Amino acid sequence: MPVTERSRSKAARSPRKLPPVTIPKHRASMAGLRRFSTRLACFAAGFLLAAGLLEGQQATSAEEIQRLRQQKAQKLQPETLPWLHRTVLYFREAKVQEKLTYGYRGFRPRFGTLGPGSGFGVGIEYFRPNLVNDRFLVRSSLTGSLQDFFMIDGEFEARRLAGKGFLNLLAFHRFSPKIDFFGEGPESSIHNRTAYSLEENSIQATAGWQLTPRVRAGGMIRYLRPNVGPTRYRCLPSTEDVFAGSAVPGLGFQPPFVQTGAFIELQPSRELGAPPGGTTGLFRWSRFDARERTANSFTRVEAQVERHQLFFNHQRNLLLRARTVLSIPDKGNEVPFYLQPQLGGPWDLRGFRGRRFYDNNLALVTAEYQWQVFSGVSLALFMDAGKVFPHWDRWSLGRVEKSYGGGLRFGNGSFAGGRFDLAFSREGVQLWIVFDTF
Repeated sequence: MPVTERSRSKAARSPRKLPPVTIPKHRASMAGLRRFSTRLACFAAGFLLAAGLLEGQQATSAEEIQRLRQQKAQKLQPETLPWLHRTVLYFREAKVQEKLTYGYRGFRPRFGTLGPGSGFGVGIEYFRPNLVNDRFLVRSSLTGSLQDFFMIDGEFEARRLAGKGFLNLLAFHRFSPKIDFFGEGPESSIHNRTAYSLEENSIQATAGWQLTPRVRAGGMIRYLRPNVGPTRYRCLPSTEDVFAGSAVPGLGFQPPFVQTGAFIELQPSRELGAPPGGTTGLFRWSRFDARERTANSFTRVEAQVERHQLFFNHQRNLLLRARTVLSIPDKGNEVPFYLQPQLGGPWDLRGFRGRRFYDNNLALVTAEYQWQVFSGVSLALFMDAGKVFPHWDRWSLGRVEKSYGGGLRFGNGSFAGGRFDLAFSREGVQLWIVFDTF
């Protein structure tokens, strides 16, 4: 076949196949080694650069820390504790509690309250609790307040008589120039507030037997001579002026009474090292006999149980208390209003005024949660619920009064005595400042 011009140009345009090029193996190994060496050198250079920068930064930070330390050393100040903590520490280091508790040769100051409305009471007391190898107690005190409340009392107690017997003698004279009275019953109105004065002269003897280390039982006899009169405070009307002619028993005449009774009591543990918590209780039956021919004789039953549940290494305390007082008048008799159970004040129904409710019977429950903020000082939240009612066998959950609030507790031992309570109820807010040394 003859070769034409067209076929010749086509053959010229087609590429020629070249033979494969073979690279020697020793040249490939050298190229890989060069790449590895280059990467290793870059990594080393970067590492050295970073180390230099880090070292410089650490040196700078160390210098800054040293400078700040020197600055702080020039302005050093002692740590400042909260004012309340400082106050407690001062009282502890100065042993104020011990000086007030033990006094000097039996004499010591006396602080507290003589009842709701009395204000702050102060006086002097002679107290010897451990005479004759801790077998006898002698105590006497004279106390007054800025509100003209007054009390003088004396007490003698003999322990370990015939083994486990005890005898207690107590006498006092007390005068209260202003005691609030709002009327009888749970429906009494705060707008009917009046006041009366009360003078009390009492002599009492109690004897019994220590059944177990925590349980004792016994009986008592008491002579009581009350005297009710008009209040000495002109800012309030006298009770006899407002309630004259109404059915308020005992308002016109107050006979003397002889009270007899029996009791059984569950005391806190007195063993060395025993925790301060636990359960206490009291059941008491008593009879009030009027010494003159008046319709004022009655029988009374009282019961109370209290539980302190400690937890969190004794840093928390849950206090539960239940109390009831039931009065049973003789047929055709009545309980005098000044001897009726009363609710309201710093110890129960704290959201109401002192002695806010009067009647023949009462029932009360209290729950309080305390937590220690530091030694000797605790905060507390509480709630009270209770009521008074006329007939001991006719009571219900209706008309139960409630109050709640919070407070501060401080002190321990025999000088445990201080608390502040801010309480709320349907009748407003009450602030109670109480010293419980009485």
